[in-house]
Amino acid sequence: MAADTNNQFHQVYKTTLIRAKDMETRFIRIYPGSENGELKAELFTESLKTFNDYVALSYTWGNTSSSQVPHKIYLNSHPFEITENLWDGLNRLQRHFCTSKPISVWADAISINQDDTNEKNLVVPMMKDVYSTARLVIIWLGDGDELIDKTFQALEKISEQVEHLPKFMQSQDDIRTIAETAEVDIETVAQGFVDVSNRSWFRRTWILQEVALPTTSPLVICGNSVLQWDRFIEALGYLHQFFVDEDEGKGRVMPQNLRTKIQGADGLNPRTPNVTYHIREHYHHWKGIIGGIPFMPLLEDTALCLCSEPRDKIYGFLALADDESRKRIEVDYNKPIQQVYAEAFELSVEGLQGFQTLSKAGLQFHTDPDTAWPSWLPNFDRCGEPSFLKLFAQEQRGRGSIYNASLGLPPVMKRDKNELYVFGLFVGEVESATPAYSQQAVPQSGSANRPTPHNQTSSWVRLEKTKSLLLLEQAGLESDECYTENGHAIPNDDSLVCSGCIYEPALDSAPRTGQQLNVSVSYQGNPAEWDWKFVESTDKDHEITPIVPCIEGKPLKEAIWRTMIADHFAYLPWMEEGVPAPESCSRAVLKYASHQSGRHDESVDKETTVDEDRVAQNAMVVALSGRCVLRTTNDWIGLGTVNTLPGDVVVVIAGADVPFILRPSGDRYRLVGEAFVEGLMFGELFEGDPVFTGDPDSDLQLEGFLLF
Repeated sequence: MAADTNNQFHQVYKTTLIRAKDMETRFIRIYPGSENGELKAELFTESLKTFNDYVALSYTWGNTSSSQVPHKIYLNSHPFEITENLWDGLNRLQRHFCTSKPISVWADAISINQDDTNEKNLVVPMMKDVYSTARLVIIWLGDGDELIDKTFQALEKISEQVEHLPKFMQSQDDIRTIAETAEVDIETVAQGFVDVSNRSWFRRTWILQEVALPTTSPLVICGNSVLQWDRFIEALGYLHQFFVDEDEGKGRVMPQNLRTKIQGADGLNPRTPNVTYHIREHYHHWKGIIGGIPFMPLLEDTALCLCSEPRDKIYGFLALADDESRKRIEVDYNKPIQQVYAEAFELSVEGLQGFQTLSKAGLQFHTDPDTAWPSWLPNFDRCGEPSFLKLFAQEQRGRGSIYNASLGLPPVMKRDKNELYVFGLFVGEVESATPAYSQQAVPQSGSANRPTPHNQTSSWVRLEKTKSLLLLEQAGLESDECYTENGHAIPNDDSLVCSGCIYEPALDSAPRTGQQLNVSVSYQGNPAEWDWKFVESTDKDHEITPIVPCIEGKPLKEAIWRTMIADHFAYLPWMEEGVPAPESCSRAVLKYASHQSGRHDESVDKETTVDEDRVAQNAMVVALSGRCVLRTTNDWIGLGTVNTLPGDVVVVIAGADVPFILRPSGDRYRLVGEAFVEGLMFGELFEGDPVFTGDPDSDLQLEGFLLF
């Protein structure tokens, strides 16, 4: 923008100063249009305590690059440059709402001086009041066309009939039901669905609060089409369930050309509009209990959303958060991004009572190994990027719902700027680590979705090793006599399991760090309800007992197949059943692995069902994608992130449901990433300790690990 224009911007804001203590903000009074098409408006201030006769605009800024020619409006007779999308939105409001009298509008790009960080710090916390006080919130999706008009007509008719339509659609007859109800052909519905769902508005971080906070249902405008939000999202969510929802496999009944078109939509996100569908209901439910939605569900729901300002990954949904979270996180755009994210990380650990969020951090997410970004700190601005890495510890789960490596121990940590002190047990040093796949899989062009078992197929990725090479080689075990599943002897290089081999790893109990932390508990019962006590000095009356893992020797064959699916035999990775995997699934897992190697025993094919084979395939692909197979010097085997190296160490951190890989650097460590280690995932490391069996005179000693 030209320098003289910038000066005029400042003049406009200088004449409309706001007093935050009085809940003041700026509004734009738009007057009826002139013959030459100019947008003339007045910028004025009012207090949200007394003024509610305004429309709050929810929109996307659009292209803000220097090459984009800005559009101009006149504020208090001064030219003011705005993006094309905002100009289109204001122009549409002018034509629709103020044909005879002015209309007052709140739009962040104008109402907030975006060049004044201190002003943003004052106004952003008021966003809750801005959108809840407005007499109407308007969602501007952008320009429309004939297809959009037909789509909105279809959405309105579907919303009127949605209660009478089948909840789950399974056949072509159901597709025709939609077409007949909407009175348009199914291809038009599909094309319109892609167009609407692909609008950039759906990818904004701020949209959740702009939809949830209004006291009345917002109005959605796209071109010349208008529809109430509740009807719009109900119908769009219904079509979304039909066209996209992979949980129910709806896309399989679609003609291939439509499936390709829908799946190829750049912005189509499986979690949108599903996330927005119930947000108003959820917010008003939690508002009456704790003042808003708990922090972590909001952070997870916005993981795939975008914002131009990285701090807005936190600030952009804060208005919906519970009272305690809003008190804990102060909006301050002067803070370094790392500090903002570190505060959010601490809040997530406290809210989850565990280190689930730590799984989103580590060197696997750093493109620059020399970056100053702390290895333990998730970059929330990038957590939604496509990844083949299925996180073993996901935030939406409660502690111990899938794995429970630290057996309910609460998290304990100390943070000093960019360093994080955590406490846990050293398991062993990585001796070898080999990628489980020959190449990183890349989604089809245009797909912005996080991969799922349905699109992580063998056509994308290919196993690099047979199952014998995959794990037995890593275990460093040899046998002269090896057998197939039906008992026939075969050469070692084709072995499925070594005869007589037992998986019985040891624990390296030698202290690795100088700082220890002792743990005691006051009573028995559910570990989640125990009264844990952490002390840094040993009570001489208490005995520090050595850790003896409760691991009974098991056949190496069992350790292998459990590792290959991360001991989780479920069709979808977020399902909590199938952990630990039942013994009955072992043949399906081993069979799928041998098929991938190109050599298999046909006699085994008859011993598993089609469903078992399908689950085994998905479970194995999900577990191994983006992983390496690791072996420690003391014979633990498991899965680490693909960047795991020999010399890294495996630790179980108190408060974490999964082990982690750390990389020593002097007396500090870099977090590499989470891990699956066979024999450690369900608290076996702690089960036999007197602290967990109720000995009041025993302490469990943990080591300190300084992460940076």
